[in-house]
Amino acid sequence: MKEFVRSLMLASLAFCFPGVTAFAQVAMDKTSYSPKEVAFITGVRESYAQNLTWERVFVIERVANSPDTDKAKQRLLASENNIASIIKPYYGDDAGSQFGLLLNQFVQSLDDYTNIVRSGVGDKMAVITAMNDNTTAIANFLCIQNMYWNRDEMTASLKKYTDLLVAEINLQYPNVGTVDSASFDATFSQAMSLADIISLGTIKQFPSKFW
Repeated sequence: MKEFVRSLMLASLAFCFPGVTAFAQVAMDKTSYSPKEVAFITGVRESYAQNLTWERVFVIERVANSPDTDKAKQRLLASENNIASIIKPYYGDDAGSQFGLLLNQFVQSLDDYTNIVRSGVGDKMAVITAMNDNTTAIANFLCIQNMYWNRDEMTASLKKYTDLLVAEINLQYPNVGTVDSASFDATFSQAMSLADIISLGTIKQFPSKFW
């Protein structure tokens, strides 16, 4: 199990450091990026890649009823808080803390859903509804902070990520550790899309901070 987790993390991180020219695909209205912009976009992608990795590690540990489950959950929560800290230099500590609280609520719903998959007991749809309510709350909160984050786009992107993650969780029982390459790739791609929404919106709102 540990070797599988290590391989998964290395594979995930390998995809989040694209070359500078790749960023032209992220925002068609920009023809070039400053070094600070490149560093910021890449850093946000790395944070989201790490978070996706720890979500998957946690899910596998929970479904396997591993003694390391609580440690994996704590590491996942730390990863979520790391994502929340991204916005603190631009929107303030209070906004970052509120964002972190919303992300931590998502982890709890993720835990609830995974427990249902593992045990076969519980209402999956109720938990999915809670997840979707959480994504709506996150989108609403973020879009108040930044006019360049479109509420409908943000909500749809977060919901798509949740749907893809749920599909991956469903693969884990009874075959714990199952890797469906297409499924994982789709979830990873959506995570990078979310990262780019966050980074590019921030750059647009605070252009002077990236030169």
